Amino acid sequence: MNHKFFLLAVLFTMLVGCGSDRDSVALVPGSNGVASIGGVAIVGETLSASVSDADGVQPGTESYQWYSDGVLIPAATSSSYTLTRDEGGEAVTVVVRYTDDNGLRETVESGPVNIQAAFTLGARYVHGLVNGALCDISAVDSSGAVADTPLASGTTSDGVVSFGELVPVDGTALISCTGGTYVSEATGGGLDAPDTRAVVNVDGDATFTVSPLTEIATQLAEAAGDLNTAISTYNAFVGINFGVAGDITEIAPTDLATTPASNDDPGRYATALALISQVDADDPGTLTADLISNISADLADGTFSQAT
Repeated sequence: MNHKFFLLAVLFTMLVGCGSDRDSVALVPGSNGVASIGGVAIVGETLSASVSDADGVQPGTESYQWYSDGVLIPAATSSSYTLTRDEGGEAVTVVVRYTDDNGLRETVESGPVNIQAAFTLGARYVHGLVNGALCDISAVDSSGAVADTPLASGTTSDGVVSFGELVPVDGTALISCTGGTYVSEATGGGLDAPDTRAVVNVDGDATFTVSPLTEIATQLAEAAGDLNTAISTYNAFVGINFGVAGDITEIAPTDLATTPASNDDPGRYATALALISQVDADDPGTLTADLISNISADLADGTFSQAT
């Protein structure tokens, strides 16, 4: 009886140690092993796995499997893994299987690492189309404060700037544009563009609009003490008061230099920008930036509305 028991025990040990069954071995309770993940946890970056054990690790016996939110990532079986868009906003772990110096086959899992999402982002900067402006995009935290260091920057050409692929932001962000010139819709003359911003909600690849309307909404959110209120309140509030029902950071205004304005959101958006340009042209002693600030103040106190 004892011989049978010994034989079964030896057979079981051989099967558990067999490479073909390696992936089915459960985590070892009370294992001395520790799996860890190193690297920058942002989509597009590469993470690396390592394992240590007080009993030692036999070199070359390690195998790896990466998981995202507990779901196996197909073919992610090396000691390093380059994060894809699929892992953005999720938690990644790695399971490491190895043999320690006592000959015990061990299986351990790392703690979770939260992955920062990243997207392909850009902006269209319009009074008319603004050329030669420097624009940057920065994260905004939950309190409404802007990060000190921009995530990406670029220069506009025909009104458009690309911030590149995989900009690491998910949620509220601030786009700020300075410099550049544009052709006035009202006079056809060239003008210097005032500093203009937009508070945007990033949840995927997008090209956002930066315009006098988004600057007005940003100023109202600043006055409220929280840039996140632009997303929750002021982007829509400003749009409605100019007859634009959609998101003023996501609608591309009609280019009046090439296309007549229709009675739709892009057309009404372009008409609102032309109206601001005309008011600006009618008062050459007032800077465009001051005009936009005055409109923001008038919206805040009710002097300006869609009716007026």
